[in-house]
Amino acid sequence: MAKLTLHLQGVPGWVSTFLARSGAKYIKGVNVFPNIPGVRTIGRVWVAEAEADAWIAMGKAGAIHFFNRCLPVFQANPHVWAWEGPNEPAIWTAPVRDGFAAFYQELTRLMHDAGLRLMVGQINTGWPIEPEKDSGKQIRAIGNAIKGADAWSLHEYSYPNMWDHLDDDGTGWLTLRYRKVLQWLQDAGYTEVPPLFITECGIDQQHPNGVNYGHFGWRTLLKGNEDAYLEQLLWYERELRKDPIVQAATIFTVGAGDWGDFEVPESLAMKLADRLANMPIVTEKARGFYVSQYQG
Repeated sequence: MAKLTLHLQGVPGWVSTFLARSGAKYIKGVNVFPNIPGVRTIGRVWVAEAEADAWIAMGKAGAIHFFNRCLPVFQANPHVWAWEGPNEPAIWTAPVRDGFAAFYQELTRLMHDAGLRLMVGQINTGWPIEPEKDSGKQIRAIGNAIKGADAWSLHEYSYPNMWDHLDDDGTGWLTLRYRKVLQWLQDAGYTEVPPLFITECGIDQQHPNGVNYGHFGWRTLLKGNEDAYLEQLLWYERELRKDPIVQAATIFTVGAGDWGDFEVPESLAMKLADRLANMPIVTEKARGFYVSQYQG
C-alpha cells in the first residue's frame, strides 16, 4: 500500500484518479472533506494557531473550547475517519508544552464520547527538541498526550532537498526526524504509541523577507522541476515503507491558494501515482529505533 498521499485545500476532480492509481488509502483535507469509497479521510478544521495555542495552554478547559468550536463541522461530516487537533502547536513555549497533555487527554475523552476519532499532535518540523536540551519536558508532554488517542502526527519538511539534514544512522533532523522522536519516546518509557501519520511533508525553506508566508517550496528550490521532486518523494516513500508504525504521509498541498509555491499539480500527482503503484514492497525495518508495539 502506498503511504504517500495528498494534503488538500481544494478537491480537483483528478484526486479520485490519483487515489485509485496509487493505491493510497488515506487523504487529508483542511476545511474540505472528500468522501471517497475505500479511502479514509483525515480532517482538520482551520482554527487560528494563536487562538488554539491559548486553548492548549489552558489544558482541560481549553479542550472544551476547541471541541465546541469544531463540533458542528464534525457532525456535518460523519464520513471523516479521524479529526486532527490544533495545527502546529507552539510546543517550544512553556505554556503550550505544559498544557499539552491535559488538553489532549480531555479532547480525546470528548471526541470518544461523541463517537469520533482523534489524531493528536500535528507537531511542526524540527520538533520536539532533543530531550537532553529541556530535560525531556516536550517528549513527556507528547508521550502523555498520545495515550489513548487513535493516532498521532508529525510534520516533516526539509530543504533544499528532502534527503538533506540526515544522520548516518538513518534518522534525520527534518525529514525522518520521526525516527528520533520514536526512539526518544521509547527511552522515556513510552513503549506503546498509536499509529503515526506525517500529515504535512515536502520541501520547505523559511524565507526571512515574508515572501509567500515566509516560506519557499519545491517550485522555487527545485526550479519547478517536477521530475526532481518526484524522485525525492519516491525516496521518502521508500523510507516510510521501512517503518510499519507510519501509516501515511500527506504531501503539502493541493488547492494551495496563497501557498502556491507548494502546489502539487495533476501532472506530478499522476506520475507519482503510477510510480507508487509499481514500487516493490519493502519489509526491512529502519535501524536504531523501536517500532514493534503500537496501538491499533
